[in-house]
Amino acid sequence: MYGAGDYCATAHIRDIGWGNQSCAQDGTDQIVTVGTTGYNRPMEAVAIYLTDPDTPWTLDGWSHVQNIGWKYHQPYSTGQITLGTIGKALNLEAVSLNVY
Repeated sequence: MYGAGDYCATAHIRDIGWGNQSCAQDGTDQIVTVGTTGYNRPMEAVAIYLTDPDTPWTLDGWSHVQNIGWKYHQPYSTGQITLGTIGKALNLEAVSLNVY
């Protein structure tokens, strides 16, 4: 997400809850990785946010959720979005994120 500022993400994992956040600085090749490996627990949601509270950027996007299909997510504040579902035991299968 070059040009949008520093950002962080975290994942909601079934039977575990929200995991640790992973962050990257704008203009670097850092990779943000969220979720688990080796626990046999699917990711249900991912939260992404820009760290600058005065950011002019808006995030919206789509998630593909098990048994639901594609679901649109409006931003609940500038620079923040949660994609997927929480507490419904449905796997998050894909995401599409828009930054504008």
